Amino acid sequence: MTTAPLISRLVEAKEGSRALSDEVLEALGYKMFQDWNGWGWIAPDGTKHSPGLRFDPTRSLDDAVELVPEGWFWSVSDIGEAWIGTHLGPNQPIKYEGKGATPALALVMAILKAMETEGG
Repeated sequence: MTTAPLISRLVEAKEGSRALSDEVLEALGYKMFQDWNGWGWIAPDGTKHSPGLRFDPTRSLDDAVELVPEGWFWSVSDIGEAWIGTHLGPNQPIKYEGKGATPALALVMAILKAMETEGG
């Protein structure tokens, strides 16, 4: 699945939304669940996120940070620029950038770019 159409919508967005967050999570392989606490998300590794609260990475930077792959570095600015990367050091780093209306949108874009290029 290509994430290019979703990334384009994130670039155009003035702010995050529940609908955009849900699309991002689905693109990253998350599955929605419901239990006695309400709705939540199950990560591809089986970890449950936010039962009773909606995991909302396009509106919450804290939620977006939870999507950064383990072992990867990340950075965001308050002007809506972000990057994630791995293998940072003296050699050429692997780095994916996002630029959006908010830091959360920018970080989510960088994560989607990395996921698509790195194969998940």
